[in-house]
Amino acid sequence: MADELKDQRVVTMMSPSELEAIDDWMFKNRIRSRGEAIRRLCQMGIIFDREIQPMVDRIVEHIRATVAGEKPRLTQAEHQQMFQDMAISLFNAGTVYAKMKGVVSTDEAVKGLTDLYAYYEKK
Repeated sequence: MADELKDQRVVTMMSPSELEAIDDWMFKNRIRSRGEAIRRLCQMGIIFDREIQPMVDRIVEHIRATVAGEKPRLTQAEHQQMFQDMAISLFNAGTVYAKMKGVVSTDEAVKGLTDLYAYYEKK
């Protein structure tokens, strides 16, 4: 996404408070243009939706089903697996975000992810 030509224009209406929030975020993160800030916020939303939201939904559903008595409590192994899945999802999102910000190269991102999977394979 980051290396693609940015030649598609999108026009959208926003409230003054939405623009203020974007401008505040832009300033805090030292981003030079509102367009770049909006692109990055959109990318972060996509990362969250793809990587983190499914894990949050899984946890919320498990808690709901357990409290309602529809599902037994997790075993120690199931807890471990859920936390492993959460760690991997968060790492995936963090890696994509770091790559997006130019903090790490693709090779470093892939190596970090490979190391994380290897760590959990040993457990």
